[in-house]
Amino acid sequence: MDTSAITQQDLPLTGNLVIDQEMLRSVFAGCSDVVFHTFQTACLTSALCVYCVGVCDTERLERQVLTPLQEKGIKAAQVPLASVKQVETTTQAVQAIFEGEALLLLDGLIGGTTYPLYQAANRSTEEPLAESTVRGARDGFTESLTMNMSLLRKRLKTPVLKIHTRNMGDRTNTSISLVYMEGIIDPKLVKEVETRLGDLKLRDVLESQYIEEGIVDQRYSPFPQMIATERPDVVVSNLLEGRFAILVDGTPFTLIAPVTIFSMLQSPEDYYQNVFMSVFVRWLRYIFYFIHATSIGLCSDYDVSSGDDSYRIASQYCSGERRDPFSCTGGSTHYGNCL
Repeated sequence: MDTSAITQQDLPLTGNLVIDQEMLRSVFAGCSDVVFHTFQTACLTSALCVYCVGVCDTERLERQVLTPLQEKGIKAAQVPLASVKQVETTTQAVQAIFEGEALLLLDGLIGGTTYPLYQAANRSTEEPLAESTVRGARDGFTESLTMNMSLLRKRLKTPVLKIHTRNMGDRTNTSISLVYMEGIIDPKLVKEVETRLGDLKLRDVLESQYIEEGIVDQRYSPFPQMIATERPDVVVSNLLEGRFAILVDGTPFTLIAPVTIFSMLQSPEDYYQNVFMSVFVRWLRYIFYFIHATSIGLCSDYDVSSGDDSYRIASQYCSGERRDPFSCTGGSTHYGNCL
């Protein structure tokens, strides 16, 4: 049975448990981690619970949803009502299930109810090894988009911080968030970024690099046009300077733009030192970068006509006129015969 056509369609949940279960089984055909659990409530109503193993917390599902439903009825589920959502189509159901929610369908009730019982394997918000500092914050982004957004909210407790979340990738359906400070950033820049993100058509989004390649001005340029960082404090400081950030679920690397070459030469510690010392260190960084980029290699300073012995000897080795005394080529060396 070809289920690709059914998978791509957005079909409504009818309220007929048999039909809805058949549609969902067709959508999840070949997904062994998606479990279909049929049971009867305390009121003898046929019910179906669909969840994804490893993403949904099955212990909480059993304790807070399934057991109360079977013993006391539909209103006995021990889940905060504020977090319960209603879904009406198969697309909404698929999205909720893969995000860690449990879908409950009741026979005779159109649509379904989702219970947020997430169980994400998130690592701790430890300091990034590649961006460690002597002074400053010790936390870093993780692979969880929700956790990363909370790290920003912890530092910017204001409604001026705007977060627009959308899903991208036809096959991965990855959540990404556009973050900026309203009133600080140029509104035209926000509109331009939202337009580029809306026009971006991707099949897969596995990392923030997928987004970066699609929205930069010079796609084939070898030079970076956006900053990728794992530090929340770096993102916050750039947001306060009128830039925007893009967070992608599944990766700790957050994109920051627009940037210049001077932005690439900044260090996270610049924001934690005395202002005069930070400016001094930055200017030293700029000066040495300019010297490194414009200086000529030391090898070109050799004057061939000056009769420099070191240059002459090196040329003889390169041309084969002089043999290496430690080489086994040619038989004996200064220190005995080669074995």
